[in-house]
Amino acid sequence: MSEVARDRWSEWLLRRRHGGDPERQKAMHERLTRIRDAVLDRARLDAGDTLLDVGCGDGLIGFGGLDRVGPTGRVIFSDLSQDLLDLCRQRAVELDAAERCAFVLSSADRLDAVAADSVDAVTARSVLIYLNDKPACFRQFHRVLRPAGRLSVYEPINAFAARTGSAGRFCGYDIAAVADLAAKVKALYAGLQPPDTDPMLDFDERDLLHAAEQAGFTEIHLELRVDIEPQMPPLGWDGFAHSSGNPLIPTLAEALAQTLIPLRPSGSEPTCGHSSNPAGENTGSQQPAWGPRNDRQPPEPTASANERSTLGISARIAVRVQAVNATPRLMPVMVS
Repeated sequence: MSEVARDRWSEWLLRRRHGGDPERQKAMHERLTRIRDAVLDRARLDAGDTLLDVGCGDGLIGFGGLDRVGPTGRVIFSDLSQDLLDLCRQRAVELDAAERCAFVLSSADRLDAVAADSVDAVTARSVLIYLNDKPACFRQFHRVLRPAGRLSVYEPINAFAARTGSAGRFCGYDIAAVADLAAKVKALYAGLQPPDTDPMLDFDERDLLHAAEQAGFTEIHLELRVDIEPQMPPLGWDGFAHSSGNPLIPTLAEALAQTLIPLRPSGSEPTCGHSSNPAGENTGSQQPAWGPRNDRQPPEPTASANERSTLGISARIAVRVQAVNATPRLMPVMVS
């Protein structure tokens, strides 16, 4: 698959999420692998089970689940990105596991291609945050699960971090010295994802709990974890500048190119590669006048008792559902 042909979801997952920084990519993979294991643990998969992985992405959870259901089990990979489904299909062939896999192009709130009462477990990680109608997703999960099925969901509660305040900081870093410039960049992101209306920011764990109840889940266990850490590890500038927090927003480099004017002498060649690259990438050796040099790293934040540099949140839900025939089903759900 050529990079030009990638949709926004696969392009972000395969490149823009880590900005092409191998060390950052490795760290992300290690963290996400731990989350995957926790999601699968709460799905309580048995040999022979059928797992539906909603928003499968590059297959991290789905292929992990394939190992747990064994040779008699199967995994249904569901995503709204055909590019990512094609990637998962290719990996299934390489693993000689294609016969135990199915691939469904669908959104989490429209799982029409999956029959009712047809799967033993549903998993989803960082999927609901992209959807306005989260209750519809829980109704779909409830519909496709068999009696005694399990649901394990992990979602970031971004609203928590947004409400803690970030005056004088950007991505955890102290930007007091350039506060006026940073305000323009922040305004761009806020305009793209308004805190009060964007589906990534307009909910918390209580909304997910309520949606699960309304969908018919009758036994629910929710775990919420919040980590506040005063220090952030230093990041290389290239990876930091050319990554984005999600597929729907520009990278920092693109945001800078859209909001700030690179400084350069009159009549000289541009000092910022962005002016000749619509994608906002610094393709040459010249440095942006508004950013650190490529051979430097963003400054580490200075820690204090009331500073919140990074936030990690996780929640888990376990649910018992009454089916149409009043047969109870146990469904664990994990939300972060």
